[in-house]
Amino acid sequence: MHPIYLDHATTTPVLASVRDSMLPFLGDLYGHPSSNHWSGRAAAEAIEDARSHLASLLDCHPNEIIFTSGGTESINLGLLGVARAIGPAIDAPHCIISNLEHAAVRQTCAQMEREGWQVSIVRCNRHGLVEPDQVEEVLCSQTRIVSITHASHQLGTVQPIADISKLCFDRDILLHTDASQTVGKIDCRTTQLNVDLLSLSGHKFHAPKGIGALYVRLGVPLENMLHGEGHEAGLRPGTPNVAAIAGLGQAAKLAQAGLVASIERLSALSKNFHEQLQTLIGRPVRWLCDSSERLPGIMALEFPGVTAHQLQHRLPEICLGPTFTDNGKRTTPQTDAWAALGLTESQIASVVRISIGWTTSQEELDRAAPMIASAYDSLLSDLSISDC
Repeated sequence: MHPIYLDHATTTPVLASVRDSMLPFLGDLYGHPSSNHWSGRAAAEAIEDARSHLASLLDCHPNEIIFTSGGTESINLGLLGVARAIGPAIDAPHCIISNLEHAAVRQTCAQMEREGWQVSIVRCNRHGLVEPDQVEEVLCSQTRIVSITHASHQLGTVQPIADISKLCFDRDILLHTDASQTVGKIDCRTTQLNVDLLSLSGHKFHAPKGIGALYVRLGVPLENMLHGEGHEAGLRPGTPNVAAIAGLGQAAKLAQAGLVASIERLSALSKNFHEQLQTLIGRPVRWLCDSSERLPGIMALEFPGVTAHQLQHRLPEICLGPTFTDNGKRTTPQTDAWAALGLTESQIASVVRISIGWTTSQEELDRAAPMIASAYDSLLSDLSISDC
């Protein structure tokens, strides 16, 4: 039986047209984009075409796009780049993040602390949302940058970035958002979010791994993290990965063309799958934060009485999302967001993240639902017998 992939929030398959867009630069068009000959010019034109496609998706100027190796580098360049550009002129500069952030943000801010910054962490509410009022409470005269994820990679909840941006704009504070989970999936126009910096990762929306970008609003002070030849406006030296950049541009082009249809389709598939799962199991299956605005396709579902690790072990044919426990035995440091929802450790251990994407079919979900329900029921039965 063909395996079923339900882990699109972790990574997505490279689409056929994206692969096709990359192939010329893995073959005959191997020139360096800085070279002044036909092969080099072809590579340089491909990079600028991709930059234009991504800028169109984000509704920004192409000159505000910096290509990187992925979301992690984009986050490091955005946060540390700003920190090192403006930090030395301020006594005890202050940064605010949330407990929903990816490790790339958390660890970058830990480095900022080692370099003299003060970092405050705002907790989400019981609905998986960072409230603007909570951010406002910790703002101070030393605050220079706020970084709030656009959507939680664990819960799928979409954060009120535009509202938070008003707080920052009024105080001349820079706002960064990690949009790795949202670009290509929902509206991420920078003119609507009103952010100063936005990081993204190509492999989250059907481009290859190892390519990403950072949106930097014109005028934002940024110090480069790497040193070498002055590619990408001098902010990202090193020979550009032309094939991957071309793939990212094609993925952005596809995303912009199919965004509305994709949102409607994935929302409907998720709703139907959840209902089907509940019918098969014969009782409600809690969908965390179901009353909040969420990314289409991400479901954080609670399976009481078992751990996510145990359930995944019984479903080798299905690729599910990561478990948030250490082999089902204890919660990990990344579970603070779950705890903020009021969940106990045992409840956190029973949460499974299921994420579907463009390539997910109704037939796959129709096969997956009874398999998950059967595995859950048999696991409950086995655990009940072992407890006797």
